[in-house]
Amino acid sequence: MYGGLVRTGNALVKVNDVRVEHNTFLGTTQGITNWGGDDWVVRHNRLRGFTARGTSGGVGIAVMARTLGGQTLRPAGASVTHNDFEAETPPAKLPSGAWFSGVRFGSADRAEAAHNAFRLTSAGAVPNTSVGVLVTNAVAGGSQGARVTMNDGLESDYVVVVTAGSDAAVVRGNVGRTLVGD
Repeated sequence: MYGGLVRTGNALVKVNDVRVEHNTFLGTTQGITNWGGDDWVVRHNRLRGFTARGTSGGVGIAVMARTLGGQTLRPAGASVTHNDFEAETPPAKLPSGAWFSGVRFGSADRAEAAHNAFRLTSAGAVPNTSVGVLVTNAVAGGSQGARVTMNDGLESDYVVVVTAGSDAAVVRGNVGRTLVGD
């Protein structure tokens, strides 16, 4: 499912207040993608067997800024809760800095990831590349004010990774390894 913005003539318009609930996504590169929309609620979904495309990192749920024609829209207020992820990092070597993630906040403001379960393994792939929640830069600077709480990533390489330039306001109560400032 892709969404978050539409093009109207030469302008981009946000698609806000979307709810994605109680779905199962099987074997996709990106199960749910929000390109710039505000106040999305993504909860109680199952994502199974998602993969990467070529040598770029794969993602189950992406909440990302988007730039088209010189206009950038940053998503704000997304809530990603109570989802269940299970996938294996593909054996293809990921380039340096690429992550295989359940949830990716890329230049997203005030985004929340809570009470998600991640079973993302790196069997046969480059170790330490799977992460439950990735808070990172995309096209418009780092993510600001993220709340990443109470997620279970014990069966993944990392439960949370916050890259340099992002401001994760709260990272609390997660189970698994956390990496900040990569």
